[in-house]
Amino acid sequence: MGVFNLRRNILPIFAIVSLIVGSVGLAAVGTASPAPPVIRVEPKDNTAEVGETFTINVTIADVTVENSGNGIYAWECGIRFNDYIKTDTWPGDGVTKSFVTTEKPVLYDSEEVYVNGILMNKTEPPKPGDYTISYGTGNITFTTAPGLGAEIEAIYLFKPPILQVVSVMEGPFLKDTGYPTAWNMAPPQIDNYTGTIAAGNALWGYPEESQGAIGSGVLCNITFQVRDIGRTTPTVLPGGSLQERTLYI
Repeated sequence: MGVFNLRRNILPIFAIVSLIVGSVGLAAVGTASPAPPVIRVEPKDNTAEVGETFTINVTIADVTVENSGNGIYAWECGIRFNDYIKTDTWPGDGVTKSFVTTEKPVLYDSEEVYVNGILMNKTEPPKPGDYTISYGTGNITFTTAPGLGAEIEAIYLFKPPILQVVSVMEGPFLKDTGYPTAWNMAPPQIDNYTGTIAAGNALWGYPEESQGAIGSGVLCNITFQVRDIGRTTPTVLPGGSLQERTLYI
């Protein structure tokens, strides 16, 4: 499937996403910690006809030396733009091997199946695995029945996205430091089948004695084309925190 973990804590990109600050060595006891930077999408609302395109900017604001550890030197961002995602859960009884999704068909190779929080491996002959799935019927069959009281969870897509990515372009936030960036060395990964994007950027060479990017600016801009009627909300897939001068969204 795609490069993203679909499981839990998926945050709407149209909301402000607060980022945790790590290893910054702030202030003495009794001093309030500085507010973390925030991520926004601008504009937050878009309307377009089938076949038309529109562009969103992924922006960052309020980066300071105090809340980022001498500025931002790198960032990574994962975005999902497919609302047709479903989570089903079942209890294990130690006997039952087969479970059926509530939505069907399941989009091919989009599922993630967990037992007690552990990701299971799909059987793909000749490689053995923990389960098989019929995408047409939504039937998931385990090689061994999950134990009594086990928590079984399936997260999957049941339709392709109504949007497709036309381009993901570098924003000026890091470039405005005057240092070269690594944008062209690691192009964004776009999966228009499942509706996911992985993008990131860094100051080339991590100039150790200089300050990273501070203030506010655009991390990247994404141009979508509408390919079907509907409504969708792109979501940020959190990947970490502000840590060692690298921003993970």
